[in-house]
Amino acid sequence: MAPTAKAADKKKSKKTSRSGAETTSRSKEKGDRKSKDKDRKASSKKEKATTPAEPVAATTPTPTPAPPLVHDPDAIQLFRRYDRNRSGVLTRLDFLQLLRDYGDPGSSGWGATLSRPPLSLTDTSGIPLGYQRADRNSEFEAGQLFERYDKDHSGALTLDTFHVFFADFKLQLRAFVEESNYRALAPPAPAVSVTPAPLHPVKEEDEPVPTPVTASVRDTASSSDDVAPSPKALRAKYRATLWRLRKICKDELFDQRENIVQRMKLIRDGMATRQRHTNRSSGDTRWGDSRRGKQRPITVSFPDFDDGKTIIADEDGAIAEKGEAQQYESMEDDLDKLDELIRYVRRYLNKGECLVRTCGDRHAG
Repeated sequence: MAPTAKAADKKKSKKTSRSGAETTSRSKEKGDRKSKDKDRKASSKKEKATTPAEPVAATTPTPTPAPPLVHDPDAIQLFRRYDRNRSGVLTRLDFLQLLRDYGDPGSSGWGATLSRPPLSLTDTSGIPLGYQRADRNSEFEAGQLFERYDKDHSGALTLDTFHVFFADFKLQLRAFVEESNYRALAPPAPAVSVTPAPLHPVKEEDEPVPTPVTASVRDTASSSDDVAPSPKALRAKYRATLWRLRKICKDELFDQRENIVQRMKLIRDGMATRQRHTNRSSGDTRWGDSRRGKQRPITVSFPDFDDGKTIIADEDGAIAEKGEAQQYESMEDDLDKLDELIRYVRRYLNKGECLVRTCGDRHAG
């Protein structure tokens, strides 16, 4: 029994030694495989880490540039207005002048009644940074405001940096630009208020002043050189001149035309009467010639005309006057010229009335 047990123990020990060797070899193989897998994973990770480095380097510059700045037309207009040197930048003096005009509306002729909110900013601690009109250190605060936007410390603001300043105070500065534009287009109000009370030429027309038209027009021109008349006074002068021209047209042209027409009517009636009388006398002469011999008409000279023409007078005293016919024709020519002159004067009177009416509408508007 004893030898068999020993033999069995030997067999078991051999089996265990073999199994241990196998397990160690297997564990080594597994370890080698794991190490190889780790090396492969590490190399693949390194490759992955190195390969996307190129697109990252290419994409990094894209978010760096700032978004494009939108140019405001009001900001451009304000920038060009205070760029007195036309250098394309606003110096510190230009910027301070802008703030002075903004803070003191009366200095620019707009009137001291307007009140604008000050251009002020606050830093992180709540201390106001800006231009305060009522404070003694306003110039210092204006310099602080300039330094706030002068990032590169060049002593000047470009158009882009001025746009940043305009965007921070857009409400106040836009109203300031609109007021400046209206002031540039509005009529000069102080000139009207400073001028003395204008003359009233319409009242002068009521007074019987026997002066020619050219003298009165010269007087109004000399008076207008001294003081610029207001639109109302200028309109009154236009009306007075038109009234004078219309009066001259009525007293001179219309009355003269009426006189010519009446004289032409008298001449025409006289010529018709003489024509009827000569026709009647010629019939009587033909009837009398049958009884007695033909009588010659008596020729006499007419003293009123020096053209050497003769006037024929028959026995009945009928006068056939060629000079009257010529005078009638000359009156017709004068009447045509007078009608043309009246049409010319009427056309310019209508133009003057339209001009006075438009001036009155503009003044009322």
